[in-house]
Amino acid sequence: MSKILLDDELLKDAVSIYQDRYFAKTEFNENEFETSSSFDNKIKKMAKSEHNIYHRITLTKSRKIICVLVAALTLIVSSLGVGATKNIIGGFYMIPGVGSDRLVEVIEEGASYPPEIEKFYEIDLSDEFELVTGSADESGTYYYYMSKEDSTFTIFEQYPREKVRLKVDNTQTTVWEEEYKGQEYLAANRDNEYYSLTWNNGEYLFRLYSNSFSIEEMLEICASLKEK
Repeated sequence: MSKILLDDELLKDAVSIYQDRYFAKTEFNENEFETSSSFDNKIKKMAKSEHNIYHRITLTKSRKIICVLVAALTLIVSSLGVGATKNIIGGFYMIPGVGSDRLVEVIEEGASYPPEIEKFYEIDLSDEFELVTGSADESGTYYYYMSKEDSTFTIFEQYPREKVRLKVDNTQTTVWEEEYKGQEYLAANRDNEYYSLTWNNGEYLFRLYSNSFSIEEMLEICASLKEK
């Protein structure tokens, strides 16, 4: 069984979703407006009741905290619970946003994985590609390759799981799920400029970007993943 880990970042995203939906449905007018007499009367009653002994006794700090927690939990359930299943693509939960979607990796129940990189991996590329720049430490690896023939690029990255917060520009990027040789991938195409594949091997998160290959060729390269 899979679960979605609700951390501070995810809660912030949930609040953003609520705000986006609220403002999308609300019409605003920059001109000055007047409140109705009914509204004014209700405000006066609320202000008066604030000094009532009942409110001074019951409106404690603890009660305020409980109200905030209840509101937050309601928001999480409404934003994540209903659409969680249909919004999972390639092992990631897609959190809709304005301009970009946030990707949160779905972690298997009871999964165990290294908090830092202990084993480094590589992929097979033909001799046509030359390593231009690269870096590797316990927090992540980055390798930038360029073709000697046409100057197209290929990028390979490795990260500890959950350490990278991914975003996808939903105005220019198409996202879908791929499965190849039993491995699940999050595939993306940015404005027909390049493809990317994101996946995990149970221990680490990997990403491959390229404008050199088709998506089928990239899947072959991903399948060549091996420990150095």
